[in-house]
Amino acid sequence: MEAPKKVSTAKIRETLKNTQKKIAQKFKSIDYVNTDLNPGFLELEEEFKNIRNTAKMLKDCLLTFKNYEYGHSILKNVYNGFEWVEKKLNTEIVSKKELYGSLAEAGTNIAKFTHDKNRKELAIAFQNSYLAISDYKKSFNSEVKQLILNIDILLSKAEEISSKRKQIRTIRYDLEMAILDDNYDNDLVKSERKKLSGECKQCMSEMNEFIKDKSIGKIIKKFQKLHCKFYRQIYDELDVIEHF
Repeated sequence: MEAPKKVSTAKIRETLKNTQKKIAQKFKSIDYVNTDLNPGFLELEEEFKNIRNTAKMLKDCLLTFKNYEYGHSILKNVYNGFEWVEKKLNTEIVSKKELYGSLAEAGTNIAKFTHDKNRKELAIAFQNSYLAISDYKKSFNSEVKQLILNIDILLSKAEEISSKRKQIRTIRYDLEMAILDDNYDNDLVKSERKKLSGECKQCMSEMNEFIKDKSIGKIIKKFQKLHCKFYRQIYDELDVIEHF
């Protein structure tokens, strides 16, 4: 087994310093009277956050559409956590089978044990319709999964941008504190101002690119088509049963 790598004292000190700085930034409120972010940065940042949050919400919605036939995850936790709930509710569909497959199985059982010809034929049609719908849903899930992966790519970019946003706030905090220090270092302040401006410019460029990305629109349009297609397939299958 490979021996664990030793962490240098300097590295530990740097980590502690960064941690202390983050805590100070979070709990120590200061007025940024000597340092400014680039013009338009805050407005662009707000727009970026809105689009990022919308992407997160869209992902949550797609995950729900992809998995609803297995039961909501919150309900699963309730069933697992409280035995008395499991006794009162039928959790078999939630924990073991998907909804459409279970409906098909119900049709199978009715067809198997009934002696009434009309009822047997109806049950078989019911079974076949929901088996088909189950297959359609699996296909739907597969395509929705790809859309979710596309959103993940977008959110990964957003995470990188957010990391740079945090870095900008750290630079600004350090710069403001340096200016307020009694031992004012003019060269350091000048260098940090330039660094802050450069980081803002780069981050604004990336946020603007993220905002203009057309991926979200394409994902929404693709999902709308998938959703319509799946519901039409359901309608066509259930329409067969309607004629019995």
